[in-house]
Amino acid sequence: MKAKNGVRRKNNSFKKKLRQWANSVDAKCTLIVVISMVIIGALFYAVSSPEKYDLKIGAISHYTITATKDVIDEVTTEERRQAAANAVEPTYHLEEGVNA
Repeated sequence: MKAKNGVRRKNNSFKKKLRQWANSVDAKCTLIVVISMVIIGALFYAVSSPEKYDLKIGAISHYTITATKDVIDEVTTEERRQAAANAVEPTYHLEEGVNA
């Protein structure tokens, strides 16, 4: 029985320390920080999650949907730059005093 009583005393001691800590200023500050983090995390999740639409293939959308980022087609852009550069006629500047 002594061992059981010893265990009970340790268990009661732990409960007593836990109750003391729960009533302390540190516990209240920890609780405020944890609750604040949960609220901020929930708000961040709600704001950053993309909007979902109920659309079916071939149906006309009743929403204006915009892309979340711009994508540049590098290959087509470079081809069009080359085509525009080739379409420009050469320009010559006349310099006085130059003998050919």
